[in-house]
Amino acid sequence: MWLWADTCGSDCKPLASDEWLALRSAFTAPAKPTGGTIAARTHTFLKKSECHSSTLPPSMSKPIPQGTVVTVLGDVDAAYALVKDAR
Repeated sequence: MWLWADTCGSDCKPLASDEWLALRSAFTAPAKPTGGTIAARTHTFLKKSECHSSTLPPSMSKPIPQGTVVTVLGDVDAAYALVKDAR
């Protein structure tokens, strides 16, 4: 699976099957930058791309119920965190 973003063109790194992008505004703030957890504030999506979830194929977008907890792996940019979803 490839991370598709407007900012990296064809130089994006592939994401592992359990790695996703989390829109920061849809999740609680992490207690620590990496290795901490964040929880979904509302029903939202984890994605394999920064594109809007409605434009992505099902394999690149994963619905997440409110309260779902994921582990922060690092920063992608100001809007997105790289997370691991072990569910």
